[in-house]
Amino acid sequence: MELPPRIAELLARYLGEVVGMAQCFRKALEALERFDLGNAYRSLSRAIEADTRADAIRRVLYEEVLRSVEEPDLRNRLSRYLRMVDRTSEMLKEASRYLELIPYLEIPAEIRRGIRELASLCLEAVRAIHAISLRLAEGALEEVQELAKHVECVEEEADAVNDRVRRMLMVYGPRFSNPAIPVVLRDFVEALEGVTDYAEDVADTAVLLMGVLGGGSGRAVAIIGHLGGGSSRPRRT
Repeated sequence: MELPPRIAELLARYLGEVVGMAQCFRKALEALERFDLGNAYRSLSRAIEADTRADAIRRVLYEEVLRSVEEPDLRNRLSRYLRMVDRTSEMLKEASRYLELIPYLEIPAEIRRGIRELASLCLEAVRAIHAISLRLAEGALEEVQELAKHVECVEEEADAVNDRVRRMLMVYGPRFSNPAIPVVLRDFVEALEGVTDYAEDVADTAVLLMGVLGGGSGRAVAIIGHLGGGSSRPRRT
């Protein structure tokens, strides 16, 4: 069984827009570090525009899956895959909105460094799930498996950075004149770490999806068990 060509094409475009969001977000952080506020806000605007395009592609994809995929298991797996990509995109959009609210340049350099690390890990994770979408179309189970392992490692690294930043917020929190800022910062870094959480769910779902496409569901489940079955951190739904 293969992915219909139209679905494969739309998947690649959809994930491409999510990668664009992550790239724009990181560029916004880099511009802020240079005190280049104009380019920072332009990059954030481009991230939101990419999200709007991604949302439009996702709607077409859902319609195409319902219209052209007759096999129930494949249709359900594809629908879950799209939901997980959508949640990855939503976390990126949420992080972009937080960045517009917080006084970024007033944040201690140590915390800003952690935020930049998380942004880079987000981009690495979404690039990997974009590559997974391309390998799905090719039926390359082994490559999907390797990419899924990579996303799991990225998520674990992001989890560690998130914990480190949260500890720093406990230290620096009392020094902020506005007590709301540490709370918003905590939610901001949680949104960034959430990007990698949901990217890991995308990767895990892709492995199961490959099992359906290749007629090897049992093998796919075994792979998921080897990967760890996703993050232990509870997610917002």
